[in-house]
Amino acid sequence: MIENSRDWYRAIFIRHSRRKYSRTPIEKEKLDSLGKLIDELNRNTSGARVALVRSHDGSIFSGIRGGYGVIKGAPAYLAFIAEPQTPGSYERLGYIGEAAVLEATAFELGTCWVSGTFDPQAAAGQLELAAPESLVAVSPLGYPQNSYTFTEKLMSGFAGSRKRKPMEQICTGEPLDDWPDWAKTAAEAARIAPSAVNRQPWIFRYEGGTLSIETSGSGNGRYSKRLDCGIALRHLLVGAQQALGREVSVEFTPAPQVARISVTGQL
Repeated sequence: MIENSRDWYRAIFIRHSRRKYSRTPIEKEKLDSLGKLIDELNRNTSGARVALVRSHDGSIFSGIRGGYGVIKGAPAYLAFIAEPQTPGSYERLGYIGEAAVLEATAFELGTCWVSGTFDPQAAAGQLELAAPESLVAVSPLGYPQNSYTFTEKLMSGFAGSRKRKPMEQICTGEPLDDWPDWAKTAAEAARIAPSAVNRQPWIFRYEGGTLSIETSGSGNGRYSKRLDCGIALRHLLVGAQQALGREVSVEFTPAPQVARISVTGQL
């Protein structure tokens, strides 16, 4: 989707998780365009899909618990659905889900990945889930309030959302100074991808013309880490395409690796 890369690349750097919304309705044209993109993403993905819920009563977010913060006022939401038994489904879900998030951001809509703290019973009444499917995460969708609330500021500081690990800590393989510009641009874009409690569970490896992403630390098989790395993979691809000005293909790989990007031809 090279035609989306420029808008998505900009969206990477302006996206922030938002929890409070103005209740302003989202224009039908924007929802239709987002829905069209989601249909395309779902057609080209197995074991994972995104659903756009255009209206709801807010009950799905009434199950928010603990210190995460209450989500209020969002007129719509995105649902991120995986088939847990399908290998690579969580990585693919993060990959296509973040594409929908970046498109929404380009439309000046607010989003926030929410995993495990929504009300699954409320969601079950709004989504048609097949037997092998599981609702993994959701995101509110709407126009955020003009200013950050105290809770948003508090959670931003708590999660360290403004902080990211330095490139030297998350890049391996050939010396970083020897990486081509496109690979550095891709890794910089992926470095600021959202992740649960800002843990950034990824390593970027450049060797022999191939840039790959893999999970880091212990518990590499945990679905949440794999979901986070799928989100970062979308940023990695968008950054590479922005730098190269052309389509770049992705090949998903077995855990603990997630995927690799290979660039051939004239650079």
